[in-house]
Amino acid sequence: MSAIVALAEAQEWGEPIGCQYVCMDVADFMSAAPVEVVTAIHLLNHARTVEDLERFDCASFRVLRSGGLPVVYNTYV
Repeated sequence: MSAIVALAEAQEWGEPIGCQYVCMDVADFMSAAPVEVVTAIHLLNHARTVEDLERFDCASFRVLRSGGLPVVYNTYV
């Protein structure tokens, strides 16, 4: 587990807002039920090819409910 996920889970435990934090290869992520929001923080810079980006997109939209919201934040430094 990453330190960032551990910190987020600790905050969730202290003040629950109903979030589940996952640290794994996004292309392998599956959800038992469709989700309202998928966040991808600093993900796109890990793509090395167009195919990687397509895998990221497909995985995100596979788990979103119809009308769900993908949220992506990335910086290129």
